Amino acid sequence: MNIKNKSFTLIEILVAITIIAIISGLIIVSLNGASSASHNAKRKTDIDALRSVLLLYGLENGSYPTQTLCNIGQDCDDLDSALIPDYFSSLPLDPVSGYYTYDSDGTDFTISTVLSNSYTYSYSSLTGFSNTSPPEYASTCAAATIPGVIQCTETYDGSYVINKFTLLGTVTGTTNWEVPAGVTSVEYLVVAGGGGGGGHSSNSAGGGGGAGGFLTASGFSVSGAVSVTVGAGGAGGLDGYLGSQGENSIFSTITAIGGGRGGINGTSGGVGGSGGGGNSRMSPLTGGGGTAGQGRNGGNGTSSTGYGSGGGGGAGQLGGTAVAGQAGKGGDGLPSSITGGSPVTYAGGGGGGVYSGAVRGLGGSGGGGNGGPYASPYDGSPGTNNLGGGGGGAGYHTAGDGGKGGSGVVIIRYLHP
Repeated sequence: MNIKNKSFTLIEILVAITIIAIISGLIIVSLNGASSASHNAKRKTDIDALRSVLLLYGLENGSYPTQTLCNIGQDCDDLDSALIPDYFSSLPLDPVSGYYTYDSDGTDFTISTVLSNSYTYSYSSLTGFSNTSPPEYASTCAAATIPGVIQCTETYDGSYVINKFTLLGTVTGTTNWEVPAGVTSVEYLVVAGGGGGGGHSSNSAGGGGGAGGFLTASGFSVSGAVSVTVGAGGAGGLDGYLGSQGENSIFSTITAIGGGRGGINGTSGGVGGSGGGGNSRMSPLTGGGGTAGQGRNGGNGTSSTGYGSGGGGGAGQLGGTAVAGQAGKGGDGLPSSITGGSPVTYAGGGGGGVYSGAVRGLGGSGGGGNGGPYASPYDGSPGTNNLGGGGGGAGYHTAGDGGKGGSGVVIIRYLHP
């Protein structure tokens, strides 16, 4: 019996390949849909878990953790310390973006996430759950985010859109923001990174770090791609060393200057957006100068008994000059309502540390860190991230490090086109 070899024709092969491609496409779509549904289910479960815990926390403590709009797991430091470990071993994270947002004035709170269909799913202690459709225009905020570097978060205030740029890490980040169609001018707030507090040095305590420069205006013309840089806070001075100046924040042609570092023995406070405070006891005691229109000078230290260092300057107030028995307070920052709702104060100076017998200087309102005491752990407190606060100066005893400056922020506000 003869057996004939039968080969597939070219048409048959092409038909088979087409069928396989269609089936593969259907499988991929199905898997993607299942993955999106799974991610959304986790997001809603996480939001509900956070809601339940925060409501319990409020009942037990009389208020909620206060935190201006932040990313949970990245820069919600007050929320982390309030809920871990008594309520969560670790806070839940979004399965894709890695974060949920939290905002609270202490009386009310809102937690939110963006679903796979771009709807915003949130819970407000005032209004309950909501699932809000995306705006009907081409927002460019998400495209400006660089994972691990810089984050653009979009919120709304009536007819206004707010794009807030913050750092995701500890290093200065730069991105491009594409101006949305129909937008020709914006209001901006640009705050630089705060200066680091001075470290303990031989026979003296460190001066407070100056706040990052503060610049704000409305009616600023924009078009095309606009560069945005958010400055990191300056490093705090380690035991026996100077800290560093904060990094500049930039929006288009607008540059806010980083805060000056606090002074130590032999070196006066640094110049910057706001000036760093002078050290205690040992000359030079002088605070550094601030930048006109952006911040104020740092305060001087004192050589009088009960030695204290000067406070770093703030955007709205001179750094406090130390007197016998009292280190200088950090200068207060300035308020802004650019994000809507209650004003937020930015760019406070760090408080001065103390050498002996004196009361440490408190940080200025707007994120300034407290100065270090003449007792363990001696270290100055860090400035608050996203506010551009200066770090507190180190106290003196046998050791002490200055506090790190807080990172800056760039916020853009414009009418919905």
